[in-house]
Amino acid sequence: MVRGVFKIFSYILSMSKILILLLFVIFLPRIFVTYINTKTYGNITSKNAEFRLGLENIRLGLLKKIVTSENGKIRMGLITNQTGKDQFGKRNIDILLAKNIPIKKIFVPEHGLDGNIPEEKKMKNSIDAKTKIPVLSLYPGDKTKILDEKMLKNIDVIMFDMQDAGMRHYTYVTTLFQAIDSAGKNKKPIIILDRPSILGPVIEGPLVDKNCKSGISFASIPIRYGMTIGELALYYNNKIRSQKAKLHIVPMKGYRRDSKVSNRLLTHLSPNIQNILSCHGYSFLGILGEISPFDVGVGSLKAFQVILLEDKIEFSHQKWKGVHNILDSLGIKNHFYRFFDKRKNNYCSGLKIQIKNINQTPSFKALVSILKFFKKSGLELTFSKYFDKAVGTAKLRKFLENKISWKEFSRHVNKNLYLFYNKVSKYFIYKPFPKVEYL
Repeated sequence: MVRGVFKIFSYILSMSKILILLLFVIFLPRIFVTYINTKTYGNITSKNAEFRLGLENIRLGLLKKIVTSENGKIRMGLITNQTGKDQFGKRNIDILLAKNIPIKKIFVPEHGLDGNIPEEKKMKNSIDAKTKIPVLSLYPGDKTKILDEKMLKNIDVIMFDMQDAGMRHYTYVTTLFQAIDSAGKNKKPIIILDRPSILGPVIEGPLVDKNCKSGISFASIPIRYGMTIGELALYYNNKIRSQKAKLHIVPMKGYRRDSKVSNRLLTHLSPNIQNILSCHGYSFLGILGEISPFDVGVGSLKAFQVILLEDKIEFSHQKWKGVHNILDSLGIKNHFYRFFDKRKNNYCSGLKIQIKNINQTPSFKALVSILKFFKKSGLELTFSKYFDKAVGTAKLRKFLENKISWKEFSRHVNKNLYLFYNKVSKYFIYKPFPKVEYL
């Protein structure tokens, strides 16, 4: 009896060992893969934690050092919109209030506090629904408004926290420069919460000629400037303003301008720039859209991701192949794209583009290269009234109209880029430093 029980026990034990061995063989690779994935994710999370926005570094103590008020209470005016978020999607308004940093007024640029108002649409003053703080429009019509003495009444300090698009002709940058002007004129300190250069480290394109200064080319900086908001502010305040404002930069931590982790788009920039693909495409299609008969998808889900012509224009597939080859050689992936445009009641054909590595893509060179091709192909180009202002010079248009030579245009651009870089390099805060892309 005992011997029988022992045999049964031995059999069960043997089968258990075999089962355990099988389970070990089957699940060990999965456990290993899970461990590797967990470790990798842990490293990524750790790296993310090392990188911090200016917003994530601001403290009430800094304001107390900068601002002196009679009763000890600080009244702050915050210039921001939907882009003013931390890496977890929390609004700067709520973050600052939680840090006991008081916000008296909120000033918002084009597209409004939530970034959903169409371009060039008039905005009215309102109230932030959550905090009941007054929201004052800096875009009451077709151009940005400078903060005046009336708007800054009962304000001790101005704070600026917005993500820009990396291009000079985007009005958020104009709002930054006008805020610095206003701070200097009204003797108010201004604090910039620094944010990434969303288009990476490349500096390229024309500066602004004197006769082209406007709301979309407010200061003479390159069309793609490769700098952070803080670096731009330092340069503008020290080299362009005749009288310096009391400017303070709250820098980012662990930022590299060539890092994908640092240069993520945390939310949409505007109704037509909803994602990073549109943001990258805007780096050259934003200006192409100022030329007829091109359609760059504005108003659709493919805004700044397509280059299209109506089929009635009869631009051959072979010619589109030529455009494809130019873009492909510059690192801009693209493929043939055709759809029916209900707005135009016609089919449109062309290319859908995607920039894989914005850090290595010369976007202004791409714009000029395809425009030269379109010109050579015989396509008739009509320039909008904003084209010269967006580019910053009339020389590109004049070259395309055969009024000046390529040598004159490229020399003008390259000389100004060289001079600009020599002046601006002392204001770079982060490494690697931006690189200049000459024509």
